[in-house]
Amino acid sequence: MAQKVLVVNGPNLNFLGIRQKNIYGEEDYATLVNRLERKARELHLEVEAFQSNHEGAIIDRLQAAYWDGTAAILINPGGLTHTSVCIRDALAALSMPKIEVHISDIHAREDFRNTSMIRAVCHGQISGQGLAGYEQALENIAARLATAAGKGKARPRAGRSQLSPEADLRQALAGKKLFLLDMDGTIYLDQELFAGSTAFLEAIQKKGGTYVFVTNNSSYSTAEYVRKMGDLGVAAGEENFFTSTQAALDYLAKYHKGQKVYVQGTESMVAQLREGGVDVSTRVEPVDVVLVGFDRELSFEKMRNTCKILSTQEVVYIATNPDLRCPVSFGFVPDCGAMCEAIRMATQKDPLYLGKPKPEMLALAMERYGAKPEETIVIGDRLYTDIASGKAAGIDSLLVLSGETRLEDLAKASREKGAEVLPEYVAKDVGVLARNMA
Repeated sequence: MAQKVLVVNGPNLNFLGIRQKNIYGEEDYATLVNRLERKARELHLEVEAFQSNHEGAIIDRLQAAYWDGTAAILINPGGLTHTSVCIRDALAALSMPKIEVHISDIHAREDFRNTSMIRAVCHGQISGQGLAGYEQALENIAARLATAAGKGKARPRAGRSQLSPEADLRQALAGKKLFLLDMDGTIYLDQELFAGSTAFLEAIQKKGGTYVFVTNNSSYSTAEYVRKMGDLGVAAGEENFFTSTQAALDYLAKYHKGQKVYVQGTESMVAQLREGGVDVSTRVEPVDVVLVGFDRELSFEKMRNTCKILSTQEVVYIATNPDLRCPVSFGFVPDCGAMCEAIRMATQKDPLYLGKPKPEMLALAMERYGAKPEETIVIGDRLYTDIASGKAAGIDSLLVLSGETRLEDLAKASREKGAEVLPEYVAKDVGVLARNMA
């Protein structure tokens, strides 16, 4: 099967239908795609062309490349070349070959090449070669992929749509040190702890492993989660939780240390960020980063402040999680993703999301707890968050059938999206895992 190369193009006058002969020549976007497809066939590659004028759409497509079988990236960010820190960060998290391409003579200038935002995270840069530069980049990528194949680079594994034999579960769990766990539907349901949960957590500790509850919900502090689990009978400490607020703390420390951050979130979230050393602002003033979380205390003033900063300042824009709705006793309420959709409608700005199913959160968790991907497993009850995040982060995933997902859902997902979206392992519940821990 041919390996897939994702070709991403951002805002570009030529691709918007405005041809400037002295800069771009007479060839339009359709011509570029046709040339790339022909060249790809010669190199035994498959090309997927993606073009958008919106930063958020480009970031989402790059993040999807973690799990959709993409083998390499060829990118021309266009007008976002020198401004999008979020595109740079999304590319930085991808370990596959990445080549930056610019087609015009203007982009061949050394001052332009050296100041490109994404140059440092790509494996090469081709400028000023016109559309032939894309073909040259494809040849570069083909060579890199061939080298990787010669070194035995692993391909994505197809998952399971049936229960795993217990022997397979024992083998899978034996080599794991870090267990990244969903909570509701995995450890408990509503306010009731599952029968095997305590035994499972004790078995992890007995073998010298670490369990961490991973949640997208940024509205509660880790201390509040400790109390909640304690009420259910689980003796967990703050070190056993990794929330999307903590993921944001780690992300800011890694990429934006010392910068001023405007936060739209609960008082609990703001306090946790300040305790973590972040220079937090909650009013309109010059800032470097805007961070939006799931805000149960949301007001019109907060939304107005966020929109004003995004509309009047050049800032990095991130959000804790992409969930559109949060379950409550009577149904659902808007979650962080829905709040960001409202902001997008007003500002035309999209954030870089950190939470599940994006891979950043699990990658940051592995860094925090000092675990390698092969030593880590994510366990949860939802295909589109828990399992998708494991796939995206390149770690083993195990689905339990005690929550949202049923076996028939796995069969449907396999038919519609392919076996690559399925978990590596499937178990009835964590009680089964408890008796199969080495």
